[in-house]
Amino acid sequence: MFSLTGVHLHPTWKRVEDDFVMGACSRRLFGYVSRDPEGVWSAFDEEARVVAAGVDLREVSEALWAHHLATHDDHCAPAGEAPWWRRPIRVARERHVASAR
Repeated sequence: MFSLTGVHLHPTWKRVEDDFVMGACSRRLFGYVSRDPEGVWSAFDEEARVVAAGVDLREVSEALWAHHLATHDDHCAPAGEAPWWRRPIRVARERHVASAR
């Protein structure tokens, strides 16, 4: 569901129940979609505020993702240098690429 390699602009949707779907980007959960007994889907952001509602799950999910994209770069981009567990892999990869030239 989450990525250790970078920030991707593609959501991951996880259906937890028939009436509950969670949305995540590469760095965090950004919201969820829930269906009420009448069949209406409601999208909620990470602060449980209603973002969209409708009968089509795809449209409501896309509205939630569009809402998240407005703040994606500010909240989801990695800060600082690579985490310690990624540094040796990056160095090894750079050496491998350099030696292949």
